[in-house]
Amino acid sequence: MPNVKLYLDEGVLHDRQGDVDALLPRMRDLICAGLGVTAEACHIVVLGVRSPSGQTPVNIEICLLKKPGRTRAAVELFCSDLRDLAARAVGVPAAIRCTLAEPEDYIVIRAG
Repeated sequence: MPNVKLYLDEGVLHDRQGDVDALLPRMRDLICAGLGVTAEACHIVVLGVRSPSGQTPVNIEICLLKKPGRTRAAVELFCSDLRDLAARAVGVPAAIRCTLAEPEDYIVIRAG
């Protein structure tokens, strides 16, 4: 699982497209290393958004399955690292929101 949505202000996405493209594999590497998952388990998407002036131009939403060892402190540290990576790569402030899902409540039906 981790399911990651990277919301970027349209202006940032347009101006920093190369940086965004370079960020994606680095995000996946950090997610795999930090959470002990395979690249195949990661789902990362980039969405250009319009938002009011004054909002954080990069917002990350991540959904993780609860697992032993994924304590609040461990997840907060991981999320801080992911946020910092994105902010440095794109050159603007970033925020992150994380949801932990119960494995028995999470359903995936893959293509084909």
